[in-house]
Amino acid sequence: MPPVPMIRTSTVVRYVVAGLLLVQMFLAFQGTSLTAQGSPTLEQFPSIFNGHAVIAVVGETPPHGPYNSGGDSNDVLSLVDAISGVASGSTASVLGSRLDVEVMDYPSLQWKADYASQDVISVGDQKRSIVNYKYNSPVARAWIDDATGNILTVGGGSYSSPDGRHGLISIFTDGSRYVLLVSAASGFTVRAAGAILKSYASYQQVLTGMATVFVPHDDNANDVFDAGEAVTVLATVPAQGASTTTSTTSQVASTTTSTTTSTTTSELSSTSSSTTSLGSVTTTSTMSDVFSTSTSSSATTTTVTGGVLVSSSSIVSSLVFDSTKGLLNFTVSGPSGSYGFFDATIAKALLHGRPVVLIDGAEHPATITEDENFWYIHATYLHSEHQVTIGGAETIPEFPQAIPLLLASLSLALILLRRSSVKGTDKTPLPASY
Repeated sequence: MPPVPMIRTSTVVRYVVAGLLLVQMFLAFQGTSLTAQGSPTLEQFPSIFNGHAVIAVVGETPPHGPYNSGGDSNDVLSLVDAISGVASGSTASVLGSRLDVEVMDYPSLQWKADYASQDVISVGDQKRSIVNYKYNSPVARAWIDDATGNILTVGGGSYSSPDGRHGLISIFTDGSRYVLLVSAASGFTVRAAGAILKSYASYQQVLTGMATVFVPHDDNANDVFDAGEAVTVLATVPAQGASTTTSTTSQVASTTTSTTTSTTTSELSSTSSSTTSLGSVTTTSTMSDVFSTSTSSSATTTTVTGGVLVSSSSIVSSLVFDSTKGLLNFTVSGPSGSYGFFDATIAKALLHGRPVVLIDGAEHPATITEDENFWYIHATYLHSEHQVTIGGAETIPEFPQAIPLLLASLSLALILLRRSSVKGTDKTPLPASY
């Protein structure tokens, strides 16, 4: 029998370890996603932008976007005031003002290449600006409900005002960038938000938490919100997934004026519950239920008491949470060829590991952010009908994706070993008795 080459154990170990290191690097890369750099709060405005590049965005005036609407002069005036607040109170580099269509593609809702990393201040609402439309979801912790016009908050709150002058200011992270969002249907309220941000030192009781839902007051009845006029805070969404707090009295006024306004609870309309109104249908379910959804002309919102909320621009159906496996399953559908998105808020206790999104059985890119108690998942897709599954990495392991690289790495190790053996550097003949 011809001599059989024997490979030194140390050589095998070196190459196998090298292959496994490659796999580990691959897994680390695969596990990288858009994660929050911390939970920013409005108390940090404007110094949170210190040293950052910031772009200011307003909706283009001509009709555009999913609602075929456009921005207006109130949005522009509000943005000017907001930028003034940033410029006066931080070392940010404001790169200038841009139209939404200049910085973001529609309908994909993807940032254009030149605007992929800067911090953002966007003013308008989901109908006038595609940037506000992109973030009109639980990602912003507060958002405008299409069906009712109410402002919804993470945790199940729903807030409005008799004259429709309710609005929100929110700050959050999208990947490595900070996003400051002003959203309100009322032009008066949009301008008021800009004035509040400009005079941030006088409105510290308004600018709290990750999002504030507020109603500005026209104390001098001139149809313009002037610095020093009162603001009612309907709700504050704090950082780290704590419970939303509400206020029913107006006690926020500038220290530069001796006049304050008191607002009684009867002047405001706000509700807080674990259900979300879907026009004429309200759904309430326990985690073990199989529950249905209702649709409106532009969006479907389904809630599950106990830690799951899904909002989508698509029609959502067959939504089921499997508490045993920790899997959320639902179907999205819409006009073929159009783009859709969903936003899922899931309590961390319900998932086994970091969220993984599957669409039609294949892993799908998603923006994943988190706080202490919740995962926030945003994904876009091209319609027609798709099956969506969201589970933890321990339930839907990412490791199988690394198997091809593992095999390739081990194959490379074997090739190197063979070359080494051919050169005779590690060959030792076995005893003849073998």
